[in-house]
Amino acid sequence: MSISDIEETFIELNTFINLNGNEWLEEFTRTLSSEELKTLCENQNISNNWLGIRIHKECKDEVDLRMVRNCKFYGIIVFGDFDSNFEIEVDGHPFPPQVFDTTFHGTVILQSNILIDSCSLVSDVILMEGGVLFHCGSVLGSGSQNEDQIFGLSSTSRIGSESSSNRQIPHLGGLMVSYQYLLKMEIGDVESRIEELKSKVGEGYSKFSIFGPNSSIISCLNIQSMFTINSKIRDCMSPLSNCTFLGNTESEVDICASLELSDSLFCSGSCVSNGAIVRSSLILEHSEISDHATVLFLFYWS
Repeated sequence: MSISDIEETFIELNTFINLNGNEWLEEFTRTLSSEELKTLCENQNISNNWLGIRIHKECKDEVDLRMVRNCKFYGIIVFGDFDSNFEIEVDGHPFPPQVFDTTFHGTVILQSNILIDSCSLVSDVILMEGGVLFHCGSVLGSGSQNEDQIFGLSSTSRIGSESSSNRQIPHLGGLMVSYQYLLKMEIGDVESRIEELKSKVGEGYSKFSIFGPNSSIISCLNIQSMFTINSKIRDCMSPLSNCTFLGNTESEVDICASLELSDSLFCSGSCVSNGAIVRSSLILEHSEISDHATVLFLFYWS
């Protein structure tokens, strides 16, 4: 995943939503038609304000909402389209686009052809096409306005030795370096791009967790403030917070059964599993962290 890809994703989002205000509601969305409202009610959905349930204007005149069932809506929820011929894979099993048995709160932006099933709370989330939230607990935006964050990451990180003896990590004596410097050194000059993105998307961007395209979140208990592209995150029962997962079409990020992930960035092909803990670290491409490893304040590569 290149920086230009990230930029294009955010520019695409910015054409749909201005996170600084609600002007985007009238410009890019419409209210439900009488038939769409009837379908939602017949399918046991409830809302405290049906005017807050919106449809992308880019969708066809009538959106088939029969695949939205048993949900509760509190806030502004924007739906895309549902294509019955579109298949979304969850652990090797194909599903049609659908939204079942979930409570929504705050502002939730759903692009076309997504899968959400059995989530106790989804709030301040943007889910792009092909995205999956499947049997999760709380999936939340952070609401943070900290200017020192880059996609939820702390601007500085401490580099030190890794606790596991089988990892080849240089001991740098707890040297303090900036994430911007590490990214510039290893991925390219992104500092100016980040500032440009922040100006285009709006200062409120960090309020949202942004998932997709083609990201799957399966059986996770508590997620806060996350940005993912082409990533699979599953079976994480401990909280995940302030992390960025940048997979690509050739090599996704794979997270399974981690114990804790926080304030870290994971590049394409990286894999974390089996009770691993990662805090305040930059994990470069094709790194593997598993078997209860602990990675703290590190610039890590395989």
